[in-house]
Amino acid sequence: MVAPDVASYRQLEEELAFLLGKRLWRFPPWEMPPYDRTPPHPRTVAARLELLARLARGERLEGVLLTALPAWLQRLPPPEAVAASVWRLAPGDRLDLALVETRLIEAGMRRVVRVELEGEFAVRGGILDLWPAGEAAPVRVELWDDEVASSRRFDPTTQRSTEPIQTLSVIPAREALLGEAAKKRFVAQFIERFPQHRRHPLVRAVEEGRAHPGLEWLLPLGYARMVRLRDYLPDEAPVLACGDLEAARARLAEQLKQQFAIAQAAREPALPPHELFAVEAGLEAAPLPKDTDVEPAPGVADFAERSNPVQALVDGLKQRLAEGWRVVCVAHGPGQLVRMREALAVGGVELADGAWPQNPPPPGRAVGVVGWLAAGFVDREQKLIVLTGREVLGQRPPRVRRRRARTAMDAIASLAELREGDPVVHEVHGVGRFAGVETLETDGVVSDFVRVRYADAEVLVPVEDIGRLHRYAGA
Repeated sequence: MVAPDVASYRQLEEELAFLLGKRLWRFPPWEMPPYDRTPPHPRTVAARLELLARLARGERLEGVLLTALPAWLQRLPPPEAVAASVWRLAPGDRLDLALVETRLIEAGMRRVVRVELEGEFAVRGGILDLWPAGEAAPVRVELWDDEVASSRRFDPTTQRSTEPIQTLSVIPAREALLGEAAKKRFVAQFIERFPQHRRHPLVRAVEEGRAHPGLEWLLPLGYARMVRLRDYLPDEAPVLACGDLEAARARLAEQLKQQFAIAQAAREPALPPHELFAVEAGLEAAPLPKDTDVEPAPGVADFAERSNPVQALVDGLKQRLAEGWRVVCVAHGPGQLVRMREALAVGGVELADGAWPQNPPPPGRAVGVVGWLAAGFVDREQKLIVLTGREVLGQRPPRVRRRRARTAMDAIASLAELREGDPVVHEVHGVGRFAGVETLETDGVVSDFVRVRYADAEVLVPVEDIGRLHRYAGA
């Protein structure tokens, strides 16, 4: 299923996650604008690479794959590059820690003394601590000589080990997957395409296997061919459009044109839009079928002319329940479920606790659950009525939560927006002043850091974690 834009993707993701659970697969779009120097969110990267790696290995995924038009048209590394980038650790495996360290750095992870954040790793004797992208907690791998003896999750605050795990998938923290051959090709192509930038810091970063702001938008330089998500999918996989993709494509093309012009005006190395997105390609997506037995659910708004709209709605539900229909009320939270239960109980319909959609209620029963749906529906074939707060209480559904929303702050769109002395907020350390970007070497690894100055200290934030910084807008 292809959503037209990021906002539609988020709403569908919430609804389908509720309806399908683990049968929903995601290929989310990058959240930053085209040509922006902010790296994609690590969890977005993890979701994308995990899906691509599974498809590259030939796994057959049961369920629904959801994406958005920008990601559907985006040019991606070929399957062989993605398959080689994701690797697994299990007890009994043999590891060369020196090679593992190199591989983790090339995967975008940072070596630290103590692992506290996603994307970090540490080596202490025969112990490897790492927090791969997409993992809920870091993992401690204990070696006996060069063999993996055990793997256990641990608490990043107390550093104490918790539950054991059998297999760990190490997913890169970035999508700039450049092996040795790809590095050489990238550097050669970069210098050929942008000779005036031959001394650009990005060149050295690629040669040393380090991340660099904006590298994702130059990735095609590292490969002889790029592909699309459609190329990863089986030929017989149906593709459905969830909205007006043609209009969305026109908006995307215009946005790419404008952002490319801005990058050129800033004299930054930038590839033309057609090398990053197949905007002119066929959409290969059919519209959602309309000839189904599913229709919008009735709600209090449909009985606005009645003296008691809720009672009119309840009377209709009681008739359906008597005919053996099932009724499910989906609330976006426990509080709303209480209000829905009270409103229906006044009219004579009692809501039992339910576990829909995993366990449908028996015929003639009404249940309530907490979940997320934008609106209710009626499925005549299944004799099922699903209602939300919109239909029962006349309330609009809540906005889909955004991953990086913060009160009284504006998310930093790119490094270029910051000026020395600007107030910023770090998710952990609080309000400080932006004090510039610099390149430092730690434990033999050269990395770029944002310096944030506080009253009695300074904090160095890796450029890859710029998403943890936000411009402070006051209380």
